[in-house]
Amino acid sequence: MKPSLQRTLAITLGPHVVKFLELTNAQGRPTVIRAVVEPLTAPEQLSAVLQRLVPTVPRPPVRCIAALPRELAITRLVQLPTLNPAELSSMVALQAKTLLPYDVDNAIIEHVPLWRKEQTTTVLVVAVQRALVEQTLRAFSSVGLTEVELTLTTSGLLHWSAAVRQSTREGTVAVVELEATTTEVVIVTDGALRFSRSVPLAIGESATEAVLPRRWFEEVDRTLESYRQEGGDQAPTRFLLTGDPSCIERARQPLEAWFHLPVEVLETWQVLAAPPTLPPGAWSSVVGLALPARGLPTINLLPLSVRTSQARQHRQRQWVISAWLGLACALILVVLLRVEVQRVARVQQHLEQALATLGPEAHALSRQAHRIRQVESLLHERPDMLWLLRELDQHTPTTIGLTQFLYDRSQGLAIRGSAPAVGEVLTYLTTLEQSPAFRDLRLRYSTQRTTQAGLQVDFEVGGAVEAGRGEGTP
Repeated sequence: MKPSLQRTLAITLGPHVVKFLELTNAQGRPTVIRAVVEPLTAPEQLSAVLQRLVPTVPRPPVRCIAALPRELAITRLVQLPTLNPAELSSMVALQAKTLLPYDVDNAIIEHVPLWRKEQTTTVLVVAVQRALVEQTLRAFSSVGLTEVELTLTTSGLLHWSAAVRQSTREGTVAVVELEATTTEVVIVTDGALRFSRSVPLAIGESATEAVLPRRWFEEVDRTLESYRQEGGDQAPTRFLLTGDPSCIERARQPLEAWFHLPVEVLETWQVLAAPPTLPPGAWSSVVGLALPARGLPTINLLPLSVRTSQARQHRQRQWVISAWLGLACALILVVLLRVEVQRVARVQQHLEQALATLGPEAHALSRQAHRIRQVESLLHERPDMLWLLRELDQHTPTTIGLTQFLYDRSQGLAIRGSAPAVGEVLTYLTTLEQSPAFRDLRLRYSTQRTTQAGLQVDFEVGGAVEAGRGEGTP
């Protein structure tokens, strides 16, 4: 994978080493570009260490996230009344005064709601000395990284375990990250953080020591007991082990025998796009820092002023980006409009040239078209004579003798004939009115005369016809 805009720096800070990880992240599958371990003998040396590491990055990262070691933070599980977020923050600040061994004004306090019941909410309260946080931010600022996310290694280990093993989202498990000098335990229930603790005991660097110190197992046991005492109502059903391979080999079977729980070993590289070559040590929590949160909580140790400043800068960048995008869209619309205007002008010019070329031929075609339309109009207005005669024949009884059928466009229809009596004529007139071919019929005259056959009534019926009707009739 080529370096892209997804470049991320993930850094854990001490207490004895700085672990520096540069990677790219595409679709949740990170690729390690570089992994470096630098010694850190004192917090004041962090700036010098970063000045050796960060300038070697070929381009500014999109994201830089750093984590303080778990042992430098004080954490407590606290049960508080179920309140809205603003009221919960105020309640946490009051509780912190009784939890911390130093003044709350000298601390950065963060809280993460873990699980909620109808009346109470269990909250993880995290406190770190303000001076340590400010010193860390100044060190990053000295190398040009002014927008840094600051958290605990607990967040990285939580995110890594959720990505590497779907089983951490089912039941309660204890995720243990091991290396020679430190051990961190994170308890996860159904994928959600429940508790974390750093075991303050080294297990030794000698791989020949087959048996781990008894105190190490006691400290892990004390971690589980602290979890239960602080409100953890679901005991872990298994251990997930990760970290330094040499330490894992020495811890796996004794851990299983001590607690009588299954132990599963998870490799750091299982969440990576390809197995990297990493320096010795525990890297799972470092890799987890660069993974997407996917709805999991992240412990934010930035001071409120820094969060506010970063949010304001983010809004300003978004505004600038929106302004540039708007300007770019406006320019594109102007260009498209100009192109369309030029296209219409060219089409109009071609039409004018075509009309000029046609000349008299176009005028003659126009006159012929006008004549054709006139003929069509006349044909449309002219009645269908065959249809009229058919209708007349169908509605004329045998007692009526027709002598003449006349149609004139200006004078209308005239039907002449004779009948035996005047009543027959009137009945015939009524019958014709039922035909769709004739309308406005009236008897113009009737005269009575005597013939050898008897009396005869001569008559003439006038009216109008329906123009254009009967087209297409069989």
